Amino acid sequence: MAVYPPALAFSLPLSTGSATMQRSNEAVYLIDDDDAARESLKFLLESKGFKITCFKSPVHWLNTLDESVVCCLLLDLRMPAIDGLELQQMLIDRNMPTPIIFISGDVDVSSATRALRNGAIDLLEKPVDGKVLAARVERALDVSRREHSARAEKRRIQSLISSLTDREREFLPLVFEGQSLKQIARHFGVTVPTASRHQSRTFEKMEVDSTAQLIRLLNSVNFDISRVL
Repeated sequence: MAVYPPALAFSLPLSTGSATMQRSNEAVYLIDDDDAARESLKFLLESKGFKITCFKSPVHWLNTLDESVVCCLLLDLRMPAIDGLELQQMLIDRNMPTPIIFISGDVDVSSATRALRNGAIDLLEKPVDGKVLAARVERALDVSRREHSARAEKRRIQSLISSLTDREREFLPLVFEGQSLKQIARHFGVTVPTASRHQSRTFEKMEVDSTAQLIRLLNSVNFDISRVL
């Protein structure tokens, strides 16, 4: 397996400022069975302000994975036992979205196509250009930040929905479908003023002021409205 030139790491300046402070709460996981390549990559990325945790095999990483941490995975394509593509598929099967940057000294079209089709950020050939790698890692962490934010927002929305009464929960999908108060009143066999009161309480608990805001709120995180029933 190819070894990274040590000089590559020393050519990069130390990173300072708010980006470094933000990265201190994030993780870049590096999995490579080549000790020299792993150490060189670790030094390179730490010189750019990234927090690096190294593993020699995917099994070791899976045993310590913390899904609450904003992170990305720098993953060797070819390793014994479990290779990079197999680990990527395992994460997909387990619904554990983790942005991945593949690295390899031997890239073939079939592997590259599969990796990218399954959502990899990029596939870089060894030896890796330091600036390119740092840019890809930052991009991967940004994807992870957005995914974590979306999951947090989904949890917040589910918490708001949990505060609704059974009738208000039944009312929510009808509002989401864009039905008028008259249609909703007819559906429940109540008067329009009664339907209006249900709507007002539902909007208040969902922290919105209108049907349009409610729809935008749920659509913003691709929320499955059937989950409220």
